[in-house]
Amino acid sequence: MNRIIGIELGKLHDVYFKKSLGISAYIATSIVSRKEMYKINEIYRGKSKSTDILSFPSTLTFEEHQNALKEQYLNQIIYKKHDPVQFGHIVICPDVISKRIKSESEIVMKSKLRRLLIHAFVHLCNLDHHTRVEHLKMRRFELELLSKVMKK
Repeated sequence: MNRIIGIELGKLHDVYFKKSLGISAYIATSIVSRKEMYKINEIYRGKSKSTDILSFPSTLTFEEHQNALKEQYLNQIIYKKHDPVQFGHIVICPDVISKRIKSESEIVMKSKLRRLLIHAFVHLCNLDHHTRVEHLKMRRFELELLSKVMKK
């Protein structure tokens, strides 16, 4: 599963950063145990349970996220700087994912994992789903990314 996670995150990176924005970025990822995920979820979300995946954006708002990407793009054009943008951190618990993605087919498992990673990735862009409007905006972006990743 860790190999598939790496491949799918690589595809997302290429589709979002390289092809769409023309910049480089990096996403920190941590693969943790169920026990470690429980602690992280309790500390940062106040939820006393393990979860499959958590996203920690490097910016506070969607606008800050967009400004950081614009700045990186301009730095590349004007100053020929190619320093990657720190995009955020995704914490992944394969044990919980395996329990939730019960599939006899590797193709179905990859598809569900891809959708989960895209969801986490979109959270790194500071999009959320607390309100109906936010949910619709986030869902549209997820479907756009999914479509592009599927073509890769």
